[in-house]
Amino acid sequence: MKIYHKFLLYQNKWIYPYVRVALRVMTTLTYLASILLIVGLVYEHGFRISAAEAHQLQRLYHGVWIVFLADISLHIALEYKDTRRTFSRLTWILTFLLYLTLVPVVFHRPEVEGAVQAVWDFLDGRMYHLSLLLVLSFLNLSYGLVRLLGRRTNPSLILAVSFLIIILVGTGLLMLPRSTVSGISWVDSLFISTSAVCVTGLTSVDVASTFTTTGFVIIILLIQIGGLGVMTLTSFFAMFFMGNTSLYNQLVVRRPRVQPPYTEPGGRGTAGQDVACDVRRADTRPCH
Repeated sequence: MKIYHKFLLYQNKWIYPYVRVALRVMTTLTYLASILLIVGLVYEHGFRISAAEAHQLQRLYHGVWIVFLADISLHIALEYKDTRRTFSRLTWILTFLLYLTLVPVVFHRPEVEGAVQAVWDFLDGRMYHLSLLLVLSFLNLSYGLVRLLGRRTNPSLILAVSFLIIILVGTGLLMLPRSTVSGISWVDSLFISTSAVCVTGLTSVDVASTFTTTGFVIIILLIQIGGLGVMTLTSFFAMFFMGNTSLYNQLVVRRPRVQPPYTEPGGRGTAGQDVACDVRRADTRPCH
């Protein structure tokens, strides 16, 4: 091995622990930024705020945007191989959309009206930025919770606690000033939130005259979450974020045992050929 190869190898071993620490710190900051973004959005749309508070919230959103950009850029630059392996297709799409938000920062707004100016305005729009950051925040927090609780907690306990957390979150959201016309007690809010999540249809107040449009949206979301079920949503997001299982792998898992790797006297093929035959049958094509 040449001298400069030994030097680069030693340098990588010396720098790598510091890189890992920096990435862990950045990941922690991203978790904190995700929570702050959600809290900021709830505060903005749940309370009546002043112009100064709106300006402070805009600065908070801008800081969250910088944190997400720095976190993704550092992971791609310092650990590209691991990032390429762990990032799903959705994560790469969101990363590309996040980098598109740099277009209004790098380039000035076109003076000529047309499609280019419309695209620039869309990328610089507040709705685009907040929607993208909100999706990234939920994705980041869900991934962190799965890593934290997935291997240490009983799945049935996770299901029960998820229902309880959704009910409590719904109770808090229904008590926001902009969710009701003239306020509501915490008992009524808890009852309506529980009824919506459990899809019972019972109410302790007149819904039409008590809640505003924001309150109606919250109740509808609670009903949808309760109707679909937390387990259904968890399975969907797990398949959506971590990749779908192929038909071939499903057929392999369903087989009771592995066939011996030879042709049987009756003319049957090997295990791999049998699975391939099952796949062809699923695709409605003849086999053998």
